Amino acid sequence: MIDIGNRKKLLLAAGVALCGVVPTGARAQDPTPEQAGGIEEIIVTAQRTGQNLQKVPIAISAITSAMAENMGVRASQDITIAAPAVTFSETGSGANINIRGVGASGSTVDESANALYIDGVYQAASPGLLFNFNNIERIEVAKGPQGTLFGRNSTGGVIQVVTKDPTQAFHGDVAVGYGNYGTDTEKLYLTGGLAKDLAGDIAVYREHQADGWGKNVLNGADAYRGRSLAIRSKLKFTPDEDTDIVASGMYSKTYPAAGQGGSILPGERTTGTPGTGNTGFYNINYDGRFNKEIEQKQLSLTARRDLGWARLVNIAAYSQTVLDLAQDRDIGPASTVQVDIHYPVKTFSEELQLLSPASSPISWAAGLFYFRIRTALDPLVYSGPSVTSRAFPTQRIVASAITNSYSAYGQATVPLTDQLRATLGLRYTIDDSSFSALSTSSANVTTPYAGDEVYRKLTKRFALDYQVDPNLLIYGSYTTGFHSGLFNIASPSQSPVDPENVTSFEGGFKSDLFDKKVRLNVSAFRYRFKGIQIRALNNLGACPPSAPMAQI
Repeated sequence: MIDIGNRKKLLLAAGVALCGVVPTGARAQDPTPEQAGGIEEIIVTAQRTGQNLQKVPIAISAITSAMAENMGVRASQDITIAAPAVTFSETGSGANINIRGVGASGSTVDESANALYIDGVYQAASPGLLFNFNNIERIEVAKGPQGTLFGRNSTGGVIQVVTKDPTQAFHGDVAVGYGNYGTDTEKLYLTGGLAKDLAGDIAVYREHQADGWGKNVLNGADAYRGRSLAIRSKLKFTPDEDTDIVASGMYSKTYPAAGQGGSILPGERTTGTPGTGNTGFYNINYDGRFNKEIEQKQLSLTARRDLGWARLVNIAAYSQTVLDLAQDRDIGPASTVQVDIHYPVKTFSEELQLLSPASSPISWAAGLFYFRIRTALDPLVYSGPSVTSRAFPTQRIVASAITNSYSAYGQATVPLTDQLRATLGLRYTIDDSSFSALSTSSANVTTPYAGDEVYRKLTKRFALDYQVDPNLLIYGSYTTGFHSGLFNIASPSQSPVDPENVTSFEGGFKSDLFDKKVRLNVSAFRYRFKGIQIRALNNLGACPPSAPMAQI
């Protein structure tokens, strides 16, 4: 199985957004008199400062909380509804994000080629990219390689999810819903002042699906049933008008319905007797266990200080994500192999940013970023073939990988004339990665594996934009991106994978037409890849049990 999207060849495509009177941005200001009856001015923060969406030389999709509710954007997977050229698919072990065909590389233990941030905190664990929304303020999707303005480098793009900050004024929202398959949903959001300079909030999301989408024809049990619980809370301390400190905590536990079953495609059959083919789109037919559980915990502390000549921002965060996955490997009633995976991920990040004040004629940003991630399979067990006991392991892998990443980045936009601006950005990244593993066979023979690699890369961005008139912006850019090399700890005998590098050439225009009643934004891009990373399953006759894990 190979998942390469459109990345095996050079990409050439264009994205067009045509809007009537509906805004498509991160935050709307009150329209000016000349805008009355037309599209509102949209302010986005894709370049670390508030800017009119139509003045930013980047292809951006953005939505507000109200727009997300109206569109039915209630979970991370739903971002595709609001962002063209973005796909967000759930896999057996996590999530695959593709932006303009870039993504879905490597295995479950890899970081995505597209970085996702919640309140400025980088979300590295693939299983942790599946979450529900309740207290969203806005969502922004910046397309193309990013790195000169964000903590972690990305080759496909950046998704920023910004949640609401607590307020001194008391406010609450409660929503209860009931839908198909006996699904009940409850949402709660409360915020208010706790002391003179201290405000807090809490957001709770719960969903429970009582009935399965299908049945297990082997025993009549429900198939594809899911449930989830998510709690997020913030404390905001504002000692003076130039300083604010926000402490945030999150906990969630999810049993996604899509991870509670599996079946083969029509026309195929699995091992066993006749009648073991496809039994229906949501019906299953197996004797083993097939379930998934994801637990996430995250703590972060964000401090902001206005220094006058610059704005100082510090973001520190710790997260822990645990995936427990069980699969009946043949997806049928035969007594073959059961797979059980315990996959913990721990991360720590520290980011220091220095940003230009809003009054500065030159818009600039600089940052230092440290990131540590430890992924593990503790353990990965293939067992069988006894249906009743799954008594003995055919293979057991205990493995871990650690990456320490250090980077410095900066970007500045300089006005060359009243209408022409130039943007230059640079980033230098050092990724120090190591792994170790023990693989034990059914004959109780243990094989050790270990490795160390250091990856260094300078990436850059150069862009020009020209404001033809107040309603038309033309821009072009040259950007490079870098996705670090990796070890596939699910298949420890595999050699380390080289880094993936992408070079992007992009041009386009942004325009408001007919007295700002129609908005037409067009971008065209061409990507060139070197050392492309893909996921593959090599099935060469009798595979060792670890080989299929290359596709996870």
